Amino acid sequence: MAKVNPEIEAMSTCYEALQPIEDDGKERVINWLLNKFGLKVPASQKASINNSSGKGGSGSDGGDAKTATGLQEFETAADLFSKAKLDTENDKVLIVAAFLQVKGNLPEISSSTVQAELKNMGHAVSNITRYFTLLGETSPKYIVQTKKSGKTQQARKKYKVTTAGIKAANDLLKDAE
Repeated sequence: MAKVNPEIEAMSTCYEALQPIEDDGKERVINWLLNKFGLKVPASQKASINNSSGKGGSGSDGGDAKTATGLQEFETAADLFSKAKLDTENDKVLIVAAFLQVKGNLPEISSSTVQAELKNMGHAVSNITRYFTLLGETSPKYIVQTKKSGKTQQARKKYKVTTAGIKAANDLLKDAE
């Protein structure tokens, strides 16, 4: 019988153990393991991870001060917008949504608020709801819906930028440097 590679066996064990856990819990476990063994993810692998999941980041809970610091350095969304490397409409929506939530210390935001800010800067996007939906479909999720007022599909919705979304927004700032 062939001997099983111990690395493959460890990966298989970890995979099975993490299967039933939510994504934010998986991130905490993996970060704990990295810290426990004093390991860091090499930059080349971070780029690979980021490309496979959208813009990077992880977790699905709301943002916190540790991940929000880059966004807080800017006085206005326009200052932030001019500094960030924004290649897509999704990037524009994400960075403005993250900025408004973090800078305003808001528990949630609306797509119309983000669209108004983008419009004021001359960068309105068509069908902003579609971009909020796309950002909510990334893995990990960058935005989650928290409320819906009304029963129709067009009802007003409230959203929260997740820790992963705030990290991805900060990564857009780092990419510009």
